[in-house]
Amino acid sequence: MNVGLTSSAAAFELWRSQGWKNPSSKSVLPFQKGHNTDLGFFEYLSTVDTDLGQRFNAAMAGLGAYTQVLTLDTFPFNEIMEKEDTVFVDIGGGQGPMMKKVLARWPGMKAKIVVQDLPHTIQSADAEGTGIEFMAHNFFEEQPVKCIIHQSYPSVDEKAKDPRGGLLLPQTHST
Repeated sequence: MNVGLTSSAAAFELWRSQGWKNPSSKSVLPFQKGHNTDLGFFEYLSTVDTDLGQRFNAAMAGLGAYTQVLTLDTFPFNEIMEKEDTVFVDIGGGQGPMMKKVLARWPGMKAKIVVQDLPHTIQSADAEGTGIEFMAHNFFEEQPVKCIIHQSYPSVDEKAKDPRGGLLLPQTHST
C-alpha cells in the first residue's frame, strides 16, 4: 500500500478517536498513525524509508518541471534579481532546478541565489559553477535569511494552516 493510501486509511480512525476535530499536534496526524511512527513525513523519508524518499524527491522534481515553466514565464526574475544587494531564496527548492533554469535564461544575474531544502535533499545537489548557494533548512523552523520581501510558493498555499494553527510558513515573513 502506498503512503497516501496508508495515511488516508488511518485518517478515519484518527479523526473518530479525536471527536472529528482537526489534529492539534503535528505529531498526531494520519501519516504518523498509518505508519506507526512519531516521525514527521520528511524525517520518515530521510531515515526510515530512504528509497521512498528518493522516489518522492524525483516526483517533486517532475511536478516542479511543470510549475517551473509557468513560473519562468510569469515571475519577473530579471527585474528582481538584477541588483547586487538582492538575495533570492528558493524555499524548499530541492536540488535547485528552478534556479538553474533562471540562471540559464538570464545569465549574469547579480543577485545572490540561495536554495534551501532539507539536508538529505541538498546533499547531492551539484552547485559547482552554478553560482547557487545551497543551504540546509527546514521550512517549519525560523528562516535564517532575514528581510524576505516577496514570497513565491508555486505548490504551497502560504495561507494554509498548519496543525497547530496559524500560517503554514509564518517564519518566512519578515518582521
